[in-house]
Amino acid sequence: MNIAELLKSAVVAVETAGVPDDLRALAFAKALELAVDLDSHALPLPANSVKLTPVSPPSTEVNSGGPLDKIGQQLKVPSEKVDRIFDEHEGQLTFTGPIAKLGESRKEKVTNLTLLLLAGMKWTGLDGGNPVPDSIVRAHIDEAGLLDTSNYTKTTVALKPFVTVTGVGKNALYKIKYDGVVEAERLGRSLIGDD
Repeated sequence: MNIAELLKSAVVAVETAGVPDDLRALAFAKALELAVDLDSHALPLPANSVKLTPVSPPSTEVNSGGPLDKIGQQLKVPSEKVDRIFDEHEGQLTFTGPIAKLGESRKEKVTNLTLLLLAGMKWTGLDGGNPVPDSIVRAHIDEAGLLDTSNYTKTTVALKPFVTVTGVGKNALYKIKYDGVVEAERLGRSLIGDD
């Protein structure tokens, strides 16, 4: 496992565990130490040498193979059009498309936004090949103004044909299935205007 994969696995472990903010640095250091021990390629790092910044590939140069270029390749659209639906900054993918075009109902919009987010993270490698924690999905849904905490779990049940969901509520992990990727490709091309 390379350093980026070790860091990502430690971040996912801390997020999945729901560690309080004031204990995250300590939990991250321990999770990283355990990940390195399991990897057995290196010695554990001292806790004071750990940085909490996510590692991401560069995305500013044309043809750099950055995250938006990878999404463009997957959707078979010019990468300069990808910013119609996604932006990437410091290893975080953000939906920039029109929320109104994601569907008629809140449930449909949440389902489609989640599919696009999970597929985008898969296509770019920002998911590290791992299931995506509910905290990341929920934050994007909230940022889009679609979070309905009283019906959130019922809404995510609609994802089952497209996404493998393990765990429940805030402990859920999401992994997009083949049919979810196909649907996300269709949605992405439609929102970009090349469908």
